[in-house]
Amino acid sequence: MKTTTIVAAIIVALYLAYRFLLPYAFISMGRGSINADAVSVEKIVIEKTVKDDNGKPITADTDNVFATFYINATVPANKFDITEFQIVREKAEKIGTEKNIGDPVNHNYYFWTMLDETDKSSRFSISFQIPKGEKRGFLFFWGIYWGPYEFGS
Repeated sequence: MKTTTIVAAIIVALYLAYRFLLPYAFISMGRGSINADAVSVEKIVIEKTVKDDNGKPITADTDNVFATFYINATVPANKFDITEFQIVREKAEKIGTEKNIGDPVNHNYYFWTMLDETDKSSRFSISFQIPKGEKRGFLFFWGIYWGPYEFGS
């Protein structure tokens, strides 16, 4: 009887850790060194054409534009994953339920360029392909939101 109670208590404790603590630990690991104060958006440029990772011009699909965010981070780029930034419509109540603007599955939805980097900071641009009529959204990274930003596209 005593062993059954101990096993049941362990199972309950493991379930509670899995249900409530593990998601936050996973999110914290994904963030790397990024926190809300580490990132600032310098400007957003709406453009029809951007350059891909190889410097080749890429034109947005019909009825789409690129929203290019110029970002300053007080963290060097090797301390976080630039590819984890997203652009979302609204703040979500629960992490993982955010609604992306545009189609992140599209082969030319997302491009980034490192503009400047030191051992203490980085400056980069991220271009997201969004519908031409989209007016506002949030920059999102592992549960952290910046914005809302107006696109005026």
